Amino acid sequence: MRAQNRTMWNDFVRYMHDHAGEIIKPVPPLGVWMNLETIGALRNRLHRLVELERELEAFSRMQKSLSDEVDAELKTEEEREEFRPRMPERNIQMKSEMLLTRLEAYQADQSTEQMRKVRAELPLNQFSQDCLKLFENHDVCVLIGATGSGKTTQVPQIILDQYIRAGKGAECNVICTQPRRIAAMSVAKRVAEERNENLRDSVGYIVRWAHAPPAWNGSITFCTTGVLLRQLHNGWKALEGVTHVLIDEVHERDVQIDLLLVLLKRMLEARRQGNPDAPPVKIILMSATIDTTLFRKYFGSGYPNGECPYIEIPGRIYPVDKFYLDDVKTVLSQYPEAAPIFARDVNTAKYLTKETMERKDIDKFMKQEEEEPEESGIDWSRTGSAWEAEDASFKEEASDQPDMMIAYLIAHLCTKKEDGAILVFLPGMREITSLDKIMKSRMFLGQDFTDETRFKVFMLHSSIPAMQQDVFEPLERGRKIILATNIAETSVTIPEVVYVIDTCKHREKRYSQIRRSQALVCTWISQSSARQRAGRAGRVRAGEYYALIFPERHALLATGENAEIKRSDLQSVCLDIRSFGITDPIGQVLEEAIEPPSSLAIRTAINALKSLGALDETETVTPLGSILSQL
Repeated sequence: MRAQNRTMWNDFVRYMHDHAGEIIKPVPPLGVWMNLETIGALRNRLHRLVELERELEAFSRMQKSLSDEVDAELKTEEEREEFRPRMPERNIQMKSEMLLTRLEAYQADQSTEQMRKVRAELPLNQFSQDCLKLFENHDVCVLIGATGSGKTTQVPQIILDQYIRAGKGAECNVICTQPRRIAAMSVAKRVAEERNENLRDSVGYIVRWAHAPPAWNGSITFCTTGVLLRQLHNGWKALEGVTHVLIDEVHERDVQIDLLLVLLKRMLEARRQGNPDAPPVKIILMSATIDTTLFRKYFGSGYPNGECPYIEIPGRIYPVDKFYLDDVKTVLSQYPEAAPIFARDVNTAKYLTKETMERKDIDKFMKQEEEEPEESGIDWSRTGSAWEAEDASFKEEASDQPDMMIAYLIAHLCTKKEDGAILVFLPGMREITSLDKIMKSRMFLGQDFTDETRFKVFMLHSSIPAMQQDVFEPLERGRKIILATNIAETSVTIPEVVYVIDTCKHREKRYSQIRRSQALVCTWISQSSARQRAGRAGRVRAGEYYALIFPERHALLATGENAEIKRSDLQSVCLDIRSFGITDPIGQVLEEAIEPPSSLAIRTAINALKSLGALDETETVTPLGSILSQL
């Protein structure tokens, strides 16, 4: 450096002196005596290091080749994920007439009579005219559809069918977002079946690494929230030709949903101000459990009462009997062999002891479950004990899931209850594999879960894509047992499910201020999630819901989900905002969120990005920031 750039060397030396640094002098050689065996070992190691260097060079060349292939594939994938452009005007009328002919044939086809009858009985279709009137008269609205109302499958269809009957079917393109890939794919296939069409005719899906888009102009596209956000990187032109955007399961409030709401709200405001670039897209927010006031006020600009309109659709669901941990203990007490096994199983014994102690001291329990005030950013004034408390809450708790008790409960249902699939909600993949291993390790009440002629065990998790489709296929014989995370909580309907076992836990993202890192931490679900899970049991007939906690704890679960944006690291969100071409200050954009994070959390994230060199002093993304935003 000294020879190549004298100025840089002088600056380096000055910086070292100013910061009490020291330039380390070369270390003189030191003679060491070694025997021949040691010398031979070092020589062999040296030769191996030279070979490794050659191998690394070859690997680097191969990696570059693979990287080029991946880049080419990603480019192809991105092209596939783009919503299709609008067809020429001269062809729109022809397409509209074709869609009308197809709809009339569907309604006259005797083979579709049973499906049409099933659809007509759904509550959503009984309120279809009220919904359509609301959609037509307002740019944005909220639809509350109780579990079993048919909102996810029917709302896009009634919108498209209204356009088709009016002779404008080719002018309608509906985008419906889902929080998860499995929901987008399964709902698209279900809607295509209901319309007696092949997937990709007028109904399709676009998710990461899987694409079956519909024919544009007269279409319903189901996609994940992330896919729609990626399209909006190109600005509002990505929504050209789109008539309706439906945000389903908006109550889940992950970062992507909140960021999408900010962008859509900005689009609506621009349209009201006469911006010609803002597309005339209608926004419909849908959920079974939602704080209507919060969302209506967020989109209330332009309405006299400061709230956008909404409609509430009742559900059609069979009664679901609810049982809690004391009921489960009573049920299993009829089996003499169960009690000693529970006592010997460490996790089950620990779980039951802990839950019983919590139940005895309800005041202490309420204090422990009470949410602490949110602290975002770093508060250096906190004492060591406060830091330790935060660190402890961030750590993954030791797993004391009562696998043995769950296995016995499943066996009890298989022994004593009528046929019907059993859905077990577990926090994550580790707990799923643990329970699966226990179930197949021995016989439970004479039930052999390894016998695939009688039982088919599915593990429903985002990391197992194959089973995400197999689980919907009906079995010729035997009973389904589905071990799932909250991936099966909303939008995913497995008709055979009659019994639900709920650990009342899930994993959610939390950001540690100490570690400056994010992790998935096992924690309790909310009451809204519990209702969604119970609702999985009553779709085809009366069902049963077993919560593996006492009713006192269940009553103290939080009412709704805590917005992810308020408990996450905001650095990636800040970079995402810049990727949408928004030039306003990042803090200003985040403060527009429906429930904005604290200003301290925003400043901390922006300062961290600046220190990394991902943002410059004007909050412009640097080349490094562009790379980081794509990782």
